[in-house]
This record gives sequence, C-alpha cells and structure tokens, in this order.
Amino acid sequence: MDTKKLSSKFSLIILSFVFLLYSASIVPGVTLYTVHAEPIDSPSVEYLPTNSKPSYTPPDTLLICNAADETPSNSCPVIKWGEFTYWVYRDSNNNTTMTIASYNEIGDIFNFRSFNGARYIKGITVDELTQSVTLIGQSNNTIHVSWENLLDLQVASTTLTLTTSPSILYGQEAFEVQAKVSNALSGTPVTIGSVSLSDEADTLYAAQSPNSEGIVTWTIAADTVPANSNLQFTAEYTDTSDKYTDSQKSETFTVGPLRFPVKFVTNVGETVFDSRLTMGSVITTPPVITKEGYLFDGWYSDELFVNKITFPHTVSSNIIFYAKWVDVIPPAIATFSADETANTSKPVNVTISYPDDAHVKEYKMNDGAWTLYTTPIKMIENGTIYARSSDLAGNISDESSYVVNNIVPKPSSPVVEITTPTNENSVYINGEILGDFPVSTINQLRHLDFVIKEGPFYSLVSKLTNNDIIAINAPQIDSVNVTFDRTILESMKQNHKILSLSTRLAKLELPLNQINTTSLNNPETIQIQLHSSDQTKRQELLMYAEKHHLSLSGDPITFSFDMNTIIKNNEYTHPGYATLKLPLNDLSTNSSVWNALLLQDDGSIHMLPSKVITENGKDFMIIHTVSTGTVVPVLSKPVTFTDTNGHWAEKAISKLATHGIVYGDEFGNFNAAENVSRAEFAAVIARGLGLTSATSVLNPSTFTDVHQDTWYEQAVRATSSYGLIQGFEDQTFNPEQLLTREQAFVIIARALNISQQTDLDSDSIHLQQYADYNAISDWSKNSVIKVLQANIVEGDGTKHIQPRQLLTRAECAQLIVRLLEKLQFI
Repeated sequence: MDTKKLSSKFSLIILSFVFLLYSASIVPGVTLYTVHAEPIDSPSVEYLPTNSKPSYTPPDTLLICNAADETPSNSCPVIKWGEFTYWVYRDSNNNTTMTIASYNEIGDIFNFRSFNGARYIKGITVDELTQSVTLIGQSNNTIHVSWENLLDLQVASTTLTLTTSPSILYGQEAFEVQAKVSNALSGTPVTIGSVSLSDEADTLYAAQSPNSEGIVTWTIAADTVPANSNLQFTAEYTDTSDKYTDSQKSETFTVGPLRFPVKFVTNVGETVFDSRLTMGSVITTPPVITKEGYLFDGWYSDELFVNKITFPHTVSSNIIFYAKWVDVIPPAIATFSADETANTSKPVNVTISYPDDAHVKEYKMNDGAWTLYTTPIKMIENGTIYARSSDLAGNISDESSYVVNNIVPKPSSPVVEITTPTNENSVYINGEILGDFPVSTINQLRHLDFVIKEGPFYSLVSKLTNNDIIAINAPQIDSVNVTFDRTILESMKQNHKILSLSTRLAKLELPLNQINTTSLNNPETIQIQLHSSDQTKRQELLMYAEKHHLSLSGDPITFSFDMNTIIKNNEYTHPGYATLKLPLNDLSTNSSVWNALLLQDDGSIHMLPSKVITENGKDFMIIHTVSTGTVVPVLSKPVTFTDTNGHWAEKAISKLATHGIVYGDEFGNFNAAENVSRAEFAAVIARGLGLTSATSVLNPSTFTDVHQDTWYEQAVRATSSYGLIQGFEDQTFNPEQLLTREQAFVIIARALNISQQTDLDSDSIHLQQYADYNAISDWSKNSVIKVLQANIVEGDGTKHIQPRQLLTRAECAQLIVRLLEKLQFI
C-alpha cells in the first residue's frame, strides 16, 4: 500500500469529519449520530459492456459476469474512482476467488489483487460509512474490499532496463547509456518521474525525465572508456507523484579493444571500404578493383605511392590504403649492344637494354623458347637474338633482334684422357707418354699413385680451355691417389676443369674448383683419393644397414678431398656437387629400391640421394654429393603409409620415404594435410640434397633459439650454411614457425642455385596468367618464376599459385620430389 497517497486522501476525510463535529456542536437541533462524512473523490459503480474490457487481463483469470438471476450477462459492474477503473475477474480454475485490476484512463493496467469468498461478479455496492466496497457474486456470496485496498491498486510497479548504443563497445570510443522505465505489468513506457545514473567510480550523471518512450540517455565520453575493460552503471528511478514505485537497475558492460579507422580508396572517386577495425585485426585479402585502361599495381599507405603494403596486413593504427594504377601503353622495343663486333673465336656477350616500364623482360635465341633475361647473353656461335618485354598491365612490346655473325667457329675442346695400359705402369696423355708411375699391390689390391706437377703434364694441361675434362682411366686399378701441385691446381680451378677418376670399382667426377687449396695441412700438395674401403668401415655400414632393415650390396668405396667454400659479396656459395658412379649387382627385385649410405669421417651415417641408370645392359648408381667419406649401395623396401592410400601425393610421399627423406608418425600415418614448420622443411631439404652437418664447411652464427640438443639443429646448421634458409635480424631462426608456399618456393629456387641448375629453357612465365599473382610478395617473385620455369610448381587447377597459403606435408613432398627429379638426384 502507498501510505503517502492514502494519507493524503484520508486527511481530507478527517478534516471534513472534524468540521462536521464542530458544526454539530454549535448548530441547534443537529445530533452527532446523524452526521456522516462523505469522502472527497469517493468510488462509484458503473456497468460497462463485457467486450469493452481492457486488453491486459491478470494471469489465471477470466472476465465472466452474471445478471441478477445468475445467468451470464453482457455487461459487468466496475468501480470508478478518479482516473482509475477497476474491473473484477473470476479465477480461471473456478475457485471462489475474485481479482480486482486497476486501469488508468488509457486502459493501461496499474495493479491487481485477488480476494477470496465469491465468484462470478454480478454486482458491487459502495459503503461510504465503512469506506469499503462489496463484491456480490454467485449465490449472493460477498467479498468486502476496503478503500485502502483500492488505493493500493492505484500505484504501479516499474522496471528499469539498461542498454548501450552501440551494443558492442570499444576502447576510447564514446557511447550512450540508455535507461528505459516501463510499467512492470503492461510494459508500457513510464513518462513521469526522473532517472539518475552513476558508475562504479561514483561518478554521477544528471537526472533526467523519461521521454515519450520512457527512455533517458547519457553520453559517456571517449576518454573515459578504457580498452579491454568492464564498466558498471546503476540507474535509479523515482516518482514524486506517487503513481509509480521507485526502482533500480545495475548492469556491467564489456569494453573491447581499440579500433582504428581503415579505408580503401580507389583514386577514381570511390571508397570501396570504410570502417573501423580492432587492433590486431588481420586484413587477409584486400578489395579486388578494376579500372578500365589501367592495371592495378597494389595498395599503398601514402598518396605518393612510396610505401607499398603487403597482405596479410595487421591493423595497428589509423590507415588509408590508396590504389595505384599503371597505364597500358606498351613498352618501347629493347636495344642491343655486344662486347665484340669484330671477328673473334671467343664467345660474344650481348647486353639487352629494356625500357624503364618493362616488367617482364624476355629473349630467345633463333627459334628457341622465350626466356627471362637477367644477365648478358653469352653467344658461343653465330645466331639471332630476339627481345621483347611486357609492362605491369601485360602489354607486350614489339620484338627487336640482333644478329651475331662475327664468331669464327673452332673445334670443340677434346677430353684429355690419361690411361694406364694393362701390362705396364706408364701413363699417357692423348697418346703422349707422361712418365712411369708406381703401381703397388697391397692385400691383393692394385694401387696407383699419380702426381700432377710441373713438367710434361703441365705443358699439356695449360693448353686446355674452360670445362675440359681430365680423365684418369685405370680400369685394372683398385685404388687411385692423385696428388696435385697446388700451383697447377689453382690454375686448373680458374678454368673450371673437371677431374674424372675411373677405377675397377667406381668412377668419380669432381669439379676442381670444389677443392679447397687454402686450408690443408700441406699447402704445397693436394690429394684426391678413390679406393676400396677397409674392413672397419664396411663393418660399421653393415651394422647400420641391419639395424635399419637395409641390405648391403657391393663394395664400399672411400673417396676424399677437401671441400671448398667461396666467399663473394659477403655471401657463401658452393661450387657444385661431386658425382659418383658405382656398378650394381643383380640382387634387386621388383619389390626393392636402391639407396646409398654414406659413412663420413666424423662417424655419422646418412642416406644420400641416388639414381639408377642402365648403360650397355649394366646397372649403375649415380650419387651426387657435397660430402666425402665411404659410400655403399643398399637395397630397401618401399615405404607406404596407412593414411595416404589414394592420396594425390601418394607416389611422391612414398618415394621420399623410401629414400629416407621424409618419415611418418609412430602409428604409421604421414598426416599429409598438416602444415610444415621451418625446422621440418630444413630437415627435409637437407636430407634431399645430401647436406649434413659435416658438410657445413662454414661456422655460421649460432641462432639463439636453435640448441644442440634439438632434433633439427644439424639440419638448420647445414641448410643455413649453404644459404638455403636464413634467420631473422634478431639472430633467431623461429624453428616452429609455419612455412608459406612462397617461402618454400624461395628455398627451392636457392637449391637450384647450389646445384648449378641453369638449364631452364621452358617458355618464359607470365605471372599475370595466375589469378592471384598480386598476392605474390616482391621478395619472392623471381624465385616463383624460377620454380615455375623448372616445372617444380604448376599452380592449381584454377590458375592460382596460393603464395600466402601455408605449406602442407603433401605439398612439401611433391615439391621435393620434383626438385630432386629436376636435378636428376633421384
């Protein structure tokens, strides 16, 4: 009951009653018991049609009224008191209960209460003396209700709700807090009274009256909104008219991170994206836009197009991306210059100059295929060079040409063959006797010591030209030891000569520039050895083979020479691989695969990439290596995995696993869909190329996050030594970081370089033919072109290269197989 409202009404009654008492005492003939005070604004009774009842009915009630004869009536008695109308309802379960509900002038329910004792209202009487009303129901049962009870029903309960606009909040951004006051029963807005607001820091916001929708709004300043926080607000409603009850509501709102304005502007009068993104959001793919007559050249963070943005891009501040466009005027034709125009027997180097707007620069020789131009063209015979270029828009220039006709042909350089006749120890060069060299027999093995020094040999060798092969063929000899005079070897290294040693057991081809002449014990002489292995090394290899279920086949061969490392422009490069050729027996079957084991001087044993060829009906194993030691052919069983059956990369995965280049897990699965980390890729590329820690001839800076006790330490050391995989500026390697496809392409391209793979003669690659070529980073474009030319990468069936996509184990296996097949390593 609202005591304030009741006291105000009854104060009038008391005053009136006192006045009457006073009047009775001074007016003759008036007695006290005949005086009855009639309260101001007394209730009255009316009958209203049943179908005019209000829309809101109290729960579990029905409006059914009876006539005097107990039959249903189409009208109902109601109580009228001031602005309120009271309707009387029966209980829906037919209990002897009546519910009185109060409604204001617009039919909005204020309150209701149930009273026991009767049902089916058929009449109401008002007793001003007792200040009560009587509800008359079925069988004339009655319920007495005091005016005080009726006054209680003239006060409505209220509810408060608190919301924010916008509903999602962000740090340092202003927002509105809205409080809505509603009738608790009907939900209609309350438009009188006032609402105040405070926060958890006891900050008070000005009280306001609700608007026509019952809403009060406060604005919270941006500088008071901390990012990544929770803000609590409390609203309080009060009504001095006593029509509505006071109410209170507290809510806690979550504030997200900071947001920054991000806009993409096309520079053709259009903004294609304008929004606010949270700090740390990653824009993976920017909008795709076109402009007629122009080629899109990327998004830049400045209007002068200095700072080009690569994607994905992480939002960390306000930024506007500006689109750069390139017109479609074709490039001008290329021009030529030659270093020699007079007749010459030497190669002619032709330099091609392309216009500044040339993006793809190509040339071809005679009727050959178009090839990317990078360095001057070395013409070793007469012919015509053609050149063309295309700009960023893909416009191709007209062709231009240059004719080289001043080269005087000369006979090709012969192979200088050094032989030892069967029945003597004299050595000849091209039929000219070089001298006698001792052939010794140790443990029934014939051994030849061969010394190349000043004398007849040097005079012959000095006449040789670049890339001539010096072949020492000793088919009856088991072991050859070649000793070079350092001065002669230095001279031969400069001319890129190749030394070929052939014995009864093996053949070794070695680029002489691969020999280290500066870090040996005896700087005056350099030795190269190729001989049958001793029993100790054979036993070590045999034990390793049995442990790994391999079958040793043939005689282990030991070869040794000091590997060389060249420092050029502060970068380490390696001059290439030595090649071993070993005869194979006929122990192989259709279910077995040939491999090669290498025992190095440090005692480590590794599997080397190898390939089997057939010459004159005989099988030979070809092994490419940058390491020295003892090598032997082995037979192994093909390796398969339970989860790759029918997989598109099944053959590549099985091939690498059989060669010991990739492995599965302990359950026999390969997990082809998983991504590849930097450490995992370093291990696979090191095994595939035969790079071991012992071949890391440099001593690279130690990465702070690669430790000696990790499984990948040797692979990281070997691959970083050869410049395949590099670290970061903070001296870290980030071994667990996942590798993208374009990062893998860069490493594959570097692998082509260390193997001196330059015969890429396929048609020049236009990156524009791939739908996502704009996603290729600038730092990787040359490498992507190189692996595309080498047919190591083909793109997918939808003409996408997907450079930013993470590399999977299946894709890794396919890349490595194609690389090794291109290099003819497997």
